[in-house]
Amino acid sequence: MIKKTGLALSYEEKKVAGKVMYKAGYSAREVEMWLGISDNTVYKAVKADTPEEQKLFEAEFKMSLDVKKKEGLGLILKRVHALIPGYQRLDHLVKAGEWFEGKSHNNVNVQVVMPILGGKTKAQELTHIEEENGLEK
Repeated sequence: MIKKTGLALSYEEKKVAGKVMYKAGYSAREVEMWLGISDNTVYKAVKADTPEEQKLFEAEFKMSLDVKKKEGLGLILKRVHALIPGYQRLDHLVKAGEWFEGKSHNNVNVQVVMPILGGKTKAQELTHIEEENGLEK
């Protein structure tokens, strides 16, 4: 299923964007989902030189991708600074950061990660709703 991203890119721009995303660590399948180009097209684009008329777009897209990644990491860093005084187990926070950065999707305990990052697990949300409404288990 292809995600609708709102990007109005030409086919040539999609190939260049796919190449940038693949080199940034996205899988060909993820690129296919985001841009709507086949994984074979992504692999071919990665092997080919970027056309001269697309080099500026390539640089701008790469910079945009880097900015988005840094914004996400900035949010994690902000949360780290807020937690350091009161929380001693930073290894969970490091795993959460790796998960959000896309480095580790395995072995991340959501029950531990979500509260650390200021979120709630589904069970915690349900408990909170029950408490607000005066419902007993």
